[in-house]
Amino acid sequence: MRMKMDLKISASLFFSCVMLLLLTACNVEEETGALVTMEDSDRVWVFIQFNVPEEGDKIDGYYYYGRVSKRQYSAISANKLTSGFILLKDTRYWGNDDIIHAYADFEDTGDLVFRIEDIRYIRLMRAEPKVGMGAEQWEQAEEEAEAKLENSENEADTEAESSSESKVSGSEIKG
Repeated sequence: MRMKMDLKISASLFFSCVMLLLLTACNVEEETGALVTMEDSDRVWVFIQFNVPEEGDKIDGYYYYGRVSKRQYSAISANKLTSGFILLKDTRYWGNDDIIHAYADFEDTGDLVFRIEDIRYIRLMRAEPKVGMGAEQWEQAEEEAEAKLENSENEADTEAESSSESKVSGSEIKG
């Protein structure tokens, strides 16, 4: 009976030591920080690539658009957060038809969780990727931005011309 009790204590002690070793081997503070920032309500749109290790030394690549915590994005992009989990909300992906599709459907919510360690590329998006559209949405946005820039440059040129004409007229009056 005493031997059984000693074995139970030894097994329990061994399990506790293994758990303690695992927790101290991982960066618990960083993992906890990732969990805290993951649930922030202030979110930004990103394009993100994950390389997830699979069986047989294979790596599967996943490419998504999604909304992530702004604080978490900042920490990851500055290499201050390198482990833990990242939550993608309103996830979208490129289909084989070169159109963006929503990950959400009657079965899935559109939220995905990945390990931060699996991130290979992350880029902040200026605008929400539109479901049902392809690359033309950014081409269209780029054209609009260029037109807006051109208009503001034209307005600045017009103002500068008006200003210099006023100065010339003023100097003629003085002279």
